[in-house]
Amino acid sequence: MTTFGDYMECLRDAPSIEVDEERVDALWRADFAAYAERAAAASGEDFKAYDHILYLRDKLKPALFEGGGRFIIDAPPRHSKTFTLSQWLPIWYLDTFPDRNVMLTSYNQQLSRRMGRYVRDSIENNPLVEVEVRGDVRSATDWKLQGRGEFLSTGVGGTLTGRGFHLGIIDDPIKNWAQAMSPNYLQDLRDWFSSTFLTRAEQDGIYPDRNATIIVVATRWSEQDLSGWLLEQGGWTHISMPALAVEGDELGRAPGEALCPERYTREALLEIKAQMRSDRIWEALYQSNPRPDTGDVFSRDLLARQTWHTLPVFSRVIQSWDLTFGATGDRASYVVGQTWGIVNRNGGRQDLYLIYQMRGQWGYDESAAAMTAMLQAFPMTDKVYVENKALGSAVIEKLKKRGVERLEPVEPARWGDKLARARAAALYMETGCVFVPSDEGKYAIEGFTDRVSQFPSPGIPNDEVDTMSQAVLVCDPDISGLGSSVWDLYE
Repeated sequence: MTTFGDYMECLRDAPSIEVDEERVDALWRADFAAYAERAAAASGEDFKAYDHILYLRDKLKPALFEGGGRFIIDAPPRHSKTFTLSQWLPIWYLDTFPDRNVMLTSYNQQLSRRMGRYVRDSIENNPLVEVEVRGDVRSATDWKLQGRGEFLSTGVGGTLTGRGFHLGIIDDPIKNWAQAMSPNYLQDLRDWFSSTFLTRAEQDGIYPDRNATIIVVATRWSEQDLSGWLLEQGGWTHISMPALAVEGDELGRAPGEALCPERYTREALLEIKAQMRSDRIWEALYQSNPRPDTGDVFSRDLLARQTWHTLPVFSRVIQSWDLTFGATGDRASYVVGQTWGIVNRNGGRQDLYLIYQMRGQWGYDESAAAMTAMLQAFPMTDKVYVENKALGSAVIEKLKKRGVERLEPVEPARWGDKLARARAAALYMETGCVFVPSDEGKYAIEGFTDRVSQFPSPGIPNDEVDTMSQAVLVCDPDISGLGSSVWDLYE
């Protein structure tokens, strides 16, 4: 596509045409892609109005001026969606409509603060931005304009009482696979959207152009993520931009053509896909095509494929403990401790190897003794992660009093329930970055495959799965293919 700037350069080069500078200024200010290119250049930044960005501009523009739009935009990581829609679009919107309000949310407060600060600082310092920020209300997440407009950024789930918006943007409301796999988190997210965020949308019966426009822009995770749930409700314009085009691509690309070859060529995307080693994750994150859960968590085939036979040299070693215990018996809870070796690969990738496990129906003193013994067996251990509930809290305090260091309490609920944590860990395993011992040989863990592959069947102890999931999730190995954590695919 040709940008507005290209047309204007041609116009300026035509000697027989007299250019009306005021009209030119008005025209590029009415086009948020052209505005972003010019304003970014004026502050020494580089904003590129790629073809898919121009497509978004054309789809969004009527609603931005006429109000009332509802958009769900699927886009792969690192394709300028945040830079465009959560940074430069709010700048343009407030500069164009200085009496209106913008609300921006993302998966946590830290990211929202960073985006809010960028918008505020750009408005204050960019020479082409005409609107001004008030000096008395100007925190990074909550500030006002001289023209009565307001900006608020907050994490998903944050309080929005008393605030309204004319442009509301939700940018990547899901942080990681654990949240995407957690029915509890997804329900909380839907409840927050319906009862909190949506109620803040401005409605004006006299001036419909002031009715709120809502944009949900996200990398897809699962069929039941916020985007998928909203699409089921109906009433939304869906813009899907897979990294590699499929049949019937709405941007008009040929099948297999890259979304933004200036940033990621087809060859580069195929290399990312190969590094991920999981069609399911590739289809969700990059192709906006999440697949349904098959019901299996750790299948026998998956465990067999991810079996190690020789060990590499480790970059560091960690231990993970689940100290839940109860009555004795075949179906009672077990205390489980695992030692994991971690290899740091090029590009930020981490590979995790389960190299040793202790498991027993132990009480308080026996568990403390087992933890001490495993630390002594692996003195190079960097951290010992302990589930901070039940017996775990007591053992942590006891060992600290004995001078044992490197203990790190973990709150597993932050990743969702047991099943959600296990599904997230299994997805990491699918990418080929989590390895377990063989069922046979010197380092075999007796019965490990049988028990883990049956999770979450009733009557089968799940302590090994809990311990393994904890180890994988605290390390958060990169599965994006981009050398960055899936918790922080910030653009």
